[in-house]
Amino acid sequence: MNTDQLEYFLAIVKYKSFTKAANEMFISQSSLSKKIKALENELGLELLNRGKSIIELTHAGKEVYDFAQSFFKEYNKLNKSLDQYRAVSETYIRFASIPILSYYGTSSLLAKFSSENLDKKIYFNIIEMNQEYVMQALNNDEVDIALIRDNSNLVLSNYNFINYYEDEFLLVCNKNHELAHKNTVSYEEIVKYPFILMDKTSTLNDIIINELERRNLKLNIKNIVSRHNLILEMISKDIGISLLPKKLLETSNINNIVSIPLEKPLKNKLILLIKNNKNHTATTKRFWQFCKENIKD
Repeated sequence: MNTDQLEYFLAIVKYKSFTKAANEMFISQSSLSKKIKALENELGLELLNRGKSIIELTHAGKEVYDFAQSFFKEYNKLNKSLDQYRAVSETYIRFASIPILSYYGTSSLLAKFSSENLDKKIYFNIIEMNQEYVMQALNNDEVDIALIRDNSNLVLSNYNFINYYEDEFLLVCNKNHELAHKNTVSYEEIVKYPFILMDKTSTLNDIIINELERRNLKLNIKNIVSRHNLILEMISKDIGISLLPKKLLETSNINNIVSIPLEKPLKNKLILLIKNNKNHTATTKRFWQFCKENIKD
């Protein structure tokens, strides 16, 4: 028995559904079922009645539920008490981000915090990966703070967040493309042309697809790639058009491309996340407060 199993078990009891619990805990339903089954096998007892439309606790399940609630109450109390020692011994911050740190001034933010805390010898452990893995790392307490793109699939009730930056999508096309001379472009015009899309590991994929579906439009997708720089290179060769955040275009030195605003703007926010049910180290708390004071959304 481990804390992850107990957390998942409490989530199932709370939502009375494997599906809802899996969504809230950012885990697949099949993985969640396996973890609970492993817990039941270890205890030699069934904890949940699965035969009904709403999942209910067995008598043994009620015992485990009471234990889990009591355990986490004491566990959190212990963590809070240990914060006084962490303030001295833990001087690192684990920071996870989608692959955009070099575009949105994040390094300057981290450098400023470090320079203002030279006496405390604080350093960052920084990783960049796609949003799914960033969220998994945050929820598994493998990182302290995450920088991601907000989207319609994200449930923020389990986190504290700071609006980091609001970006606007622009149409990007070759300078000789039929749309290149326009001041603004409509979604209806965009779907007429071959489109280059980021793959499904990128949140940009969901944001763009969802916006077009909301308008009952379908992209003419001809190429799917994993990096936005490759999209720009393909556009420079007039292979297709795309929608990309404005900030990602500002540092590009690729020739033969132009960017055009949309008639009806499509915007997206980058947000910083931290779990709201965790006892964070004094160092992490200090950095979070610094971000709230220094980030102007």
